[in-house]
Order: sequence, then structure tokens, then C-alpha cells
Amino acid sequence: HHGALLPNLPIDILATIADADTSIVSSYYLFRGLLDSISVNPSPAERTVSVKARDYWKKFQLRDVATSIMIEMNVGSVLAVTFDAASIAADARSVDPISDIIPFAWFRGNALQNVITEFVAGAGYASYVTANGVVRVRDRYFDVGNRTAASYDLFSAMEWSIDDSALVNAMK
Repeated sequence: HHGALLPNLPIDILATIADADTSIVSSYYLFRGLLDSISVNPSPAERTVSVKARDYWKKFQLRDVATSIMIEMNVGSVLAVTFDAASIAADARSVDPISDIIPFAWFRGNALQNVITEFVAGAGYASYVTANGVVRVRDRYFDVGNRTAASYDLFSAMEWSIDDSALVNAMK
């Protein structure tokens, strides 16, 4: 298949594990992304294949964004306009409902990855690309409820006591 493997095509690298005792075979993904290059050494002594690939962030590096001026819009709406301008389909993106207001935004010739990184770094959001290539932008408060509940549970589980006989007030 060497001739059919071209740069920027999706690539999946799987590990397959077989249990000789039970004949159970299972596979799991080691990597999913986009192919950069491939080289094959077919000599009988070597028979190796070298693959260079990047994760799905690569497709966001390769897309430039040009938007109109956006004034007084929430972050979720700005990101939706930005993804539309970069031709990222609605099913290939997921943005938390972020209501923070941006006074002014305008992108001209910026790589989509840089735009997303700017939002994340500037406001404490989180972003990542899932294994199936969907870009996620999470609000800074993502999962704060679970973390708060866990902190409260830890605090309420602490045992402590105070006794006024241990308090000393000395007046001179």
C-alpha cells in the first residue's frame, strides 16, 4: 500500500495483542492522526517502515482563518464564526457554552491552531483534539463542580476537635 499512502491522509496505528492460551485477540489505538511522510526499506535484512505523522492538530495548523470584524460577542459565538471561516464542519468541533464577552475580534491570515491557542492561553480555557478528530474547547469552569464536591467531601471527612481547656489566655 506504499504508493497509496500520501501526506495528510488520516492514519491509525493499532497494537494487536493475542493471548495464546485463550485465543483472545484485542486491538487498541496507539495513535490517530495525519500522515506526514513514510519510507519503506524493503531489503531482506531490514524490512522496515518509518512513518512520520502528527496528531489531528495538524489540520488546524494547515487552515488559515479570515473573519469579518466581531464586536461584543461571546467566546462561543466567536469560535463558531472562526470555525465556519476555516471550513471546520459542525460535527468536527465542540465548544462549551462560553458566555464571556470579547469586545473585539478579527482574524486575517491566522492559522486556526494559533487562534484557538490564543483563546485558551488568554482566558484559561482548555482545548484538545479527540481521538476521532473533533476539536474540543472547554470552559475554564469545566468540571469545577466535580472538583468542588470532591474537595468538600475531603474536608467534611477530616476529623478535628477543639477544647476550651486547651486555650490559654494570659493577661499581665
